[in-house]
Amino acid sequence: MSKVPEYFGDLSAEYAQKQYRSGARTFIAVRHATVLGEIAALHLPTKTRVLDAGCGPGFLSRDLLDLGFAVESLDLSEGMVLEARKTIGAARASVSLGSIEALPYADASFDLVCCCGVIEYLPDYIQAAREFLRVLRPGGYLILPTTNLYAPANYLYPLVEFAKSSAWLRRIYRASPRRDFPMHFHSPSRMARRLQELGFTLLPERFFFLLPIPRPLNVISRGLSSRIERFMARFGRTPLLRRIGEGYLPICRK
Repeated sequence: MSKVPEYFGDLSAEYAQKQYRSGARTFIAVRHATVLGEIAALHLPTKTRVLDAGCGPGFLSRDLLDLGFAVESLDLSEGMVLEARKTIGAARASVSLGSIEALPYADASFDLVCCCGVIEYLPDYIQAAREFLRVLRPGGYLILPTTNLYAPANYLYPLVEFAKSSAWLRRIYRASPRRDFPMHFHSPSRMARRLQELGFTLLPERFFFLLPIPRPLNVISRGLSSRIERFMARFGRTPLLRRIGEGYLPICRK
């Protein structure tokens, strides 16, 4: 985990541009929209206290503030903390530097915790999940999207990361630098079971970014790949078909 904050800190501005500001339908952008949709479906009142745990460049925090929620944001990367403050706006940003495994908040402080794209970089997410449970009020919600172990999109992940060692390949595919640290994919059924064992109640789950084409083969025809993903998006809750989703999104209640 020690190399992760530095990696994303160095890429903070590029990451924000590529994943959010470009308008591209990336995995991160689809995850963002999916999380906002699931939060809207909860019909939470304004002034709901929300923790954006692992806020990255701050786009989710910004959008939740726009909805009238009271948002606290936290990230382990100094670069991402600075980027989040710019995204949110200095006048209303409340962004702290810290770890999701040791949250600097009192028990029962929040009605909703969102943690997007962070537990993939932890050897085990149970300590973080315990912290989420601790800071949630009774009846509070946890939204914890992660990367699906069984998604076809990830079949070639080790090969893709190895190929990133080549600078010219990174330029051709517009890829980020190679990650010199492990990324952990999660079994949806095992993750659901472990969260329930901690004391969470699971609400209806969903999958997103249903892309049947393994990376990097999808970049051979980005347009076709994007059209397939858009068409498949409607099957995020459909048995069997949903399992090809790169993203798994459990919604939990304390």
